[in-house]
Formats: sequence, C-alpha cells, structure tokens
Amino acid sequence: MGGAMQVLFGLGLLLSVLALFVGLASLIFSRSRRSFARRLMGGAVALAIVCVVGAIVTEDPNSPAVLARKAERAREAQEAKVLDEARKAAAAAEAQVAKVEADRAAAAEAARSAFFAAPDTQAAFIQAVEEGAAAYAAAPNDLAKGGARRDRAKALCAAVSGGKVENWSGTIVKLDTNGDGMGVVTIRLTPQLHVKTWNNALSDIGSDTLMDPDSAVFRKFAALAEGASVLFSGRLLRDQQAPDCFREASISMAGAMRDPEIIIRFSDVRTYED
Repeated sequence: MGGAMQVLFGLGLLLSVLALFVGLASLIFSRSRRSFARRLMGGAVALAIVCVVGAIVTEDPNSPAVLARKAERAREAQEAKVLDEARKAAAAAEAQVAKVEADRAAAAEAARSAFFAAPDTQAAFIQAVEEGAAAYAAAPNDLAKGGARRDRAKALCAAVSGGKVENWSGTIVKLDTNGDGMGVVTIRLTPQLHVKTWNNALSDIGSDTLMDPDSAVFRKFAALAEGASVLFSGRLLRDQQAPDCFREASISMAGAMRDPEIIIRFSDVRTYED
C-alpha cells in the first residue's frame, strides 16, 4: 500500500510541475488567460505541497531507501560520537601531559630553591648587616654612627664565630685576574652585601685571597660565568683590630656600613648542576 501511494504522490508531483509550467507559459504569452494561469499555478503549488507531504507521511519505514537513510544517519551519529570521544580523550591526555610537566617544573624549582637556601649562618650574617645599616642610617651624629658600627661588628662575629662559611649562596658578579694572573672574584649576597677577594697583591699580603691559577678553586670559578648562582665555601678573615670583626674593603665608614664588601678566602664553589 505504501509503495502504491508513493507512486501516486510521485505522479501528482509530476503533474503539479507540468501544470506550473503551463500556467507560467499562459501567464507570459496569453494576456486573456492570465486569470486562468494564476489559478492553475496556485493549484499546481497546492498539489505539489500535498504530494510532498503525503509522500513523507506514507513512506514505507521498511523500504530500502528509508532503511538506507536510517543507516546513514546512524553511521553519521556513530562517527560523530567517536570523534567527540576522541577529542575528549585527546584533551584529557593534553591536560595530563600539562599537569605532569607543571609538576615536574614545580619539583625542579623546589629542588633548586632548596639547593640555594641560605644556611642559618648566612641568614644571621645578612640580618646583622641589614640591621647595622638601618641603625647607621638612623644615627643622629658621627658618634652614634661609630657605635652602630661597633654593635654590628659584634653581631657579625656572633653570626660566624670562627669565620668559616660553608655552602653559602650568592651570585657571581666579577670574575677577573690581577696583573699577576691571580684570580679575583666577587659574589653578591644581597644588593648591598658582597664577599670578595682582594684585587691586588699589596692588599692581599697576609690574607692570601687571590687564587692561584693552578688551584682547584681557580679552575672551578674559571668554568663559570658572571651572573651564575652558586654555593660557595671559604673563610672570612677575622681581624681583632678591624672595626667590622672581619676584614672589609671599603675606604670609608659609610661604605662599610651601607654596602659592605667582606674579604673572603674561597675554598670551593659549585652550581646547581654540580
């Protein structure tokens, strides 16, 4: 029954198309039949609509064409589902990779931060320098400034009682040699605090901070670059006659208190990669 109705509606649709052309021709070529042509075209359009709707309504759900369309729609839906699942899986994989990389970067940064963490002696030394600078700046006169320097000297002696430093962290700001080829190094602990060797043989008499080119510590520094973050060990030079507990290179009290340069005899240096 459904097949016969499909044929009938098909013929009706074909008839409506033919009637539409006839009406259009009459409208164009015969002025006296224009009213008829309009009615004919209206009827053709109505017939075409009825045939199309009827064909859809009476279509056999088990016909090969219908089954083929259903199968195609099902296939397209399945492909869309698979594609969507693949996209979700790819997004999840990318998120997992990003998380792993972020975790790895965070772990590396944590390890680096732990490696360069200042030991207690360094933290106490820096605190003594900063507190001394603040007291010096607040002192109302030179007498009070001298007292602030003396108090800082006591704090520095207490922070590093024997002068030995081990695995202090800092940034290399100078790698050089003097006229005799001896190593000259400066390391920044804070923007206002540096430790350094002397830069000339005369000042270095009795200090022995200039590095022999044949020494292991000279070769280690030679393999590094200015700006490198390092851990270093050595000895600050205790001097009972010095106003700062340890030898300091500034030529004025103001320089010694505001931007001290503490003299050190380096014994070792290493980087995070070591």
